[in-house]
Amino acid sequence: MNKTLWVALAGLLMGISAQAASFDCAKARTRLEKIICSNETLSKLDDLMEEDYQLVASAPVPPTNLQQRKRQWLNRRASCQTVNCLELAYEQWIVELRSQAPCLFELNTSSCSSRQARIVKLPRTADGRLMLLSENECRAGVAYGSEPKSRIEKIQVQADCVEAGFFFTCDDSDERLGDAQCAPVRLEVMERRIRRAQERFRKIFSGSSDEDAVRRSIDASQKNWVSDRETICKEMNRRYVSLREKVDHDWEVDELPPEEREGASKLGYCFVDLTYKRAGKLEEWASTLETSDSSVERTNSLLDFLSSRISR
Repeated sequence: MNKTLWVALAGLLMGISAQAASFDCAKARTRLEKIICSNETLSKLDDLMEEDYQLVASAPVPPTNLQQRKRQWLNRRASCQTVNCLELAYEQWIVELRSQAPCLFELNTSSCSSRQARIVKLPRTADGRLMLLSENECRAGVAYGSEPKSRIEKIQVQADCVEAGFFFTCDDSDERLGDAQCAPVRLEVMERRIRRAQERFRKIFSGSSDEDAVRRSIDASQKNWVSDRETICKEMNRRYVSLREKVDHDWEVDELPPEEREGASKLGYCFVDLTYKRAGKLEEWASTLETSDSSVERTNSLLDFLSSRISR
């Protein structure tokens, strides 16, 4: 689905209803309504569902069986006993509505049925959490109506958006903003990958005779790697600053001969580059260990890798 088209269509609803939710939480009476209202994700899903339903219903020629499908969905939702079941029920209905909505506003709606299955799921973070923020909320690092967050909290939110494939931090940043905004968010995404890979190692060796050795090696390796990364990147940044003093603009540094630029990089870019490589290596090791029989040689090779130091 074209995201720009969907945003434009959704804007048509602004005058339809001041209350987007399918029911008023202040008047929630049933067990199901109370569960939805007490859960931030479910409440947001309910808001989105009602907006999407109203959008489809307001089409020049809405689907003839729309109300019947909604009743079927309500019955399916009512059968849920867990939050996970409710999340899945909402996601399936929202996906169904969003898959059909854009073509209903075209002059020729005959293609609607063939395009109904284009969207298969809502965006999620790497750990499976639904990403329900808008693109503008992702840029701001906070949901509209929420309290302003600290810089660290904003980076966490924006990293969630990046993981969900919903927002790229440098889409609307020039180079100056890129230094301040892109590097910290990219770095958080890469460091999350590292932590997940390390957790995969712990699970692989859980209960084995090598469990303690691997855990100690993971902790020591991470500590040494963080120290090495800081040392290397500070030196590369020092070289970059020295080159920057010789030219008028940052982009002119990139036009210097390769031999002059060797070993020079902005601090943030260096951190992201080394962290990206570290994450990739750890993930590669984890995948190899998960898909092959463990052996003494392979375990020793992993321990050797974890004990190695980085250099530039």
